[in-house]
Amino acid sequence: METYLSIMELAKYLDVSEKTVRKWVLNREIPYPKIKKVIRFRLSEIEHWIDAIGKSTHANNDEGAKYDRH
Repeated sequence: METYLSIMELAKYLDVSEKTVRKWVLNREIPYPKIKKVIRFRLSEIEHWIDAIGKSTHANNDEGAKYDRH
């Protein structure tokens, strides 16, 4: 069964502020479905997103790219 997180739960999981999560949603930087007009995050998609960011950051490291979780 898929695990879904709220904005608050995701912020805790990623150790970032709720404001940061909301910014990512607003800028469409993070995957999320709306369930009955409520934003939720599939844990499996978030883990894949984190992996993709890590690979992208590592590949662009010579250009000074960083992933700042705060």
